[in-house]
Amino acid sequence: MLSSLHLSSAIVTDAPLTLLGSEHPLARCLDGSPGAFYHSRASADENVTKWVIFLQGGGECVDEASCSGRARTPLGSSQYMQRSISLHGFQSTNPANNPDFATWNMLYIPYCSGDLHLGMQRKPSASASIQFSGHHILAAVLDTAATSLGLSKARNVLFTGESAGGIGCVAHIDFLAQFVSNVTNGMGKTVAAPVGGYYYSNEWPYNATRPPPVEYIPWTYSALATYYKYWNAWTPVACRAVHEADPHKCMFAQTSYPFIKTPTFVIEAQTDKVVMPLHNGLPAVWDSSPSLCNNEVKGCPASVLNYMASWRNHMASAIHQVGSLENKTGDGLFHPACLIHVEFTIEAPRIHNRNYLQAVGDWMFARSGVRSSYRYIDTCEGVMCGYCTAALVEA
Repeated sequence: MLSSLHLSSAIVTDAPLTLLGSEHPLARCLDGSPGAFYHSRASADENVTKWVIFLQGGGECVDEASCSGRARTPLGSSQYMQRSISLHGFQSTNPANNPDFATWNMLYIPYCSGDLHLGMQRKPSASASIQFSGHHILAAVLDTAATSLGLSKARNVLFTGESAGGIGCVAHIDFLAQFVSNVTNGMGKTVAAPVGGYYYSNEWPYNATRPPPVEYIPWTYSALATYYKYWNAWTPVACRAVHEADPHKCMFAQTSYPFIKTPTFVIEAQTDKVVMPLHNGLPAVWDSSPSLCNNEVKGCPASVLNYMASWRNHMASAIHQVGSLENKTGDGLFHPACLIHVEFTIEAPRIHNRNYLQAVGDWMFARSGVRSSYRYIDTCEGVMCGYCTAALVEA
């Protein structure tokens, strides 16, 4: 039975929180509290069969100490989640900012499992009483939406997520598309647009001395094998069938992308201001001064710039396959030369005078006369050389 937590009977523009019921015993946050979702109904009659489904981001935890601490926060327990939230990005309900999707049904899945939305554990660990159930939460929310919210009548679904939610989105694209097809008797069609979720195995951590590296969580295939086992992680079926000996590699889009059957539009920065410090040890010098290295080359230490350039090259090699493989030419890519993580806005970045929402809308609705290819890629020399901020766009 659902537990709906509405603020009041008054008109509320925010989306209210609903806890998953006892019929979904596996769908648990790290602390064992029930998984949850936020939902708002379509505000236009013509869009009642259209959905945007979003996975929240928020890093990951890879050991009992960090996971136990996380379990006492909204990223590990539904006990601490806000009872309603304002939606953003593809789920913004402001038609001026989000004309293509603002009036669709919105399903927002908060992140409380610490496992990139991939965990499939069936019971808590004996030592720390934590449970990794991200995959189970997603499956339970979809089941609830189909039986109680109208997802079974869907005709168009946009599946997205940011950061850790972007990773979860990539891993579950075909899973969700198949679910939608099944519950709609083949009438519902899904496309995906992960934001900041296209990851690759980075074997080259920052190792300069001025400034020195910071502590980081390794983000390589060998490290991923450990996390895969720790979380009992879900990986995409088609990719896993080919990589039977090393299924953990399918957690990264670098490996899983060629096997995705569902139309996909990837939104990813060429240099990532969160991933490079968190997973590669690059000091976040831009946090110490608003003007230092923050999409501005001037004043940026040479060692930091050199590492950014190297990281950009590795990303370019990993992401080149998006929209260019023989069976994937219909896919799209928005890939600005900016130092951001998931801070894509209507103002910036822009490529060919399009922001990411416009680019995805043009691709999804096949707007005639817009572009023959939907691969938006900054090709300027160096790093942080794109239209990365509102000030640059207006200049």
